[in-house]
Amino acid sequence: GATVPIRGWLALPEEGESLPLVLILHGNHAGGQGEARFDEGFSNLAEYLARRGYAAASLDLQSAYARRDDDVWTAEIARAHLDLLRRAGGGEALFPLDLTGRLDPDRVILVGHSRGGDAALNLACAWEEAAGVCAVAPNLRQAEKDWRDIPAAILVPQLDGDVDTMDGYAYLWPRRRAGLENPTVLTLLEGANHNFFNAKLTGDDAEPYGGAALTGAEQRDFLCRYAADFCDAVTGRGGEGFLDPAGALPGTRYGLPVHELWLSGEMELLSDAGRAAAVWNCQTRRLTVDAHTTDLRIPLSWGTEQTLTFWEGSWEGAEGALDLPLGRGDLGGFSALALDLAAVEKVEGLSLALTDREGNSAAVALGALEPLRSGSGYTLFSQVRFPLDLFQGVDLDHIARCSLLAEGGTVWV
Repeated sequence: GATVPIRGWLALPEEGESLPLVLILHGNHAGGQGEARFDEGFSNLAEYLARRGYAAASLDLQSAYARRDDDVWTAEIARAHLDLLRRAGGGEALFPLDLTGRLDPDRVILVGHSRGGDAALNLACAWEEAAGVCAVAPNLRQAEKDWRDIPAAILVPQLDGDVDTMDGYAYLWPRRRAGLENPTVLTLLEGANHNFFNAKLTGDDAEPYGGAALTGAEQRDFLCRYAADFCDAVTGRGGEGFLDPAGALPGTRYGLPVHELWLSGEMELLSDAGRAAAVWNCQTRRLTVDAHTTDLRIPLSWGTEQTLTFWEGSWEGAEGALDLPLGRGDLGGFSALALDLAAVEKVEGLSLALTDREGNSAAVALGALEPLRSGSGYTLFSQVRFPLDLFQGVDLDHIARCSLLAEGGTVWV
C-alpha cells in the first residue's frame, strides 16, 4: 500500500450543530508534482461558506494526481477525509478543535474545480451521503455516468484556456437522458478564465483569447456566492430561487453577465425531432451532431455516444418564420415555454409566436440575439424562457403552431 497525507483547510461557523458539510476538491494543475498546496487556493471559499453556516473542508489532493489511477486515489482520499470528519463529529479528538456534534456527515455537498470538478461528479454518483454537486470548469473523463438524482450546478468560464473544449456542457445531455427529477443548471460566466477561481493559480490562461475580462478577485467572489446559494438551495435554506426551473432566467448573477441552460423533472421536451420544420421566408435544415461531428463546433454532445438534433433557421433581410414541430399541442398545463438558442450570425427582430387551432396568434418579442461563443470558438446555446401568460388571446390547450420569427441572421434552436 501507499501512504498519502490527509490534510486540508477546515472552516466552521462559531456556533451550530449538525452543520451540512461541503467538501471542496481542487484540480490537477501540476501533474501531481511538487509540494504545491492548491487546496489553500480555496481557503477563501471555505471561509465564506462557514460564514453562510456550513462546515467546509478544502482537501489536499496533490498526492492523488501524482498517480496514473488518480480517479481511484481521489475517491480514496476524499472518503478518508469524510471518515475522519465523521469520527471527529462523533467525539474523537482528531482535530485541533472539538467537532463533537457539529457536523452532519450524511449531508455532503461536493464542490470541485477542473479535474476536481469531474471527481466531484463521480463522487456524487457513488456516495449516498452526497446531497448536491457543483462542478466548476470541469474537464471530461466520462460523460456517461450512473447518475444519482441530486441537484447539480455546472459553472463554465467563457474564456477557458485549459478545458478549451468546454467540457461542462457535455454532462447536460447524458443527465437529461437519465430522466433526473432534480434540477441541473449550467451557468456560463462571461469573461472568466479557468485559473482565477483558485487563488493559487495566478496565470491568465485566457491570454490566447485576449485575456480574462474578470479579475481573480471577481471570479472568486462570484464562485463564493454561487456555491453558497447552491448549497442553500440544496439544503432548503433559501438560495433565492437558485434551483427554480420555473423562475425568471437571470441575465446576470451578482452583477456579472451569465447565460444558462436548465434541466429538471418539471420540464418536458416538447420538440419533435423526427419532423422537419416548416418555413416561410426562411431557409432551414435539421442538424444532428454527435461525438464524431467535426464541422459543427458545439460542446453539448462532446465525449458522449448520444446524438443531439436541432434546427437551423436563416433569414436574409426579410421577415420570415421557422415553425418548430411540437410533440403535443396542449400547453395549458405548463407555466413557460423554454427555447435553447444559439445565434450563429446575429439575429434581428427575433420573437416567438403561438397560434391556436382557431387561427388566433400572439407573439412575444425577444429582439436581437448575438452569437455566444467560447474563447476557443465553440458556439454555445443558452436558454430563453417565455412565460405562457404573455401569450394573450390564444387557446393554450389547442396550439397548432409554434413559430420563431426573425428578420435576418442565423439561429440554432
